[in-house]
Amino acid sequence: MEPITMLLLFAGWKLCSAISDNWDTIVDTTTLAWQTVRDWLTARRTTTSDVGNIVREQLANGSFRVVGGVFTSTGQKRETRAWECSAMDDELRRQLGNQNRITVSL
Repeated sequence: MEPITMLLLFAGWKLCSAISDNWDTIVDTTTLAWQTVRDWLTARRTTTSDVGNIVREQLANGSFRVVGGVFTSTGQKRETRAWECSAMDDELRRQLGNQNRITVSL
């Protein structure tokens, strides 16, 4: 194997190793955006009467868990998704206000 190829493979391995060793730190410093949640909800809508529920939970370590779910008009769950983040963008905080649970029209 050529020396340059070996060097590139070694550098790639070290980079992957560093990312995996620090994955918790990388995830903990993420900011969840309203657009991410809204886009996920609207992509899973199947009828115009579907609604989205968003639940915010503050974790013991200070981070947040935000759970989004798509439901039928009769309350039947279609799909859910959870995000863990250290912060939420201004628009997501504004949408949630002082509530921990909201319902949005899709």
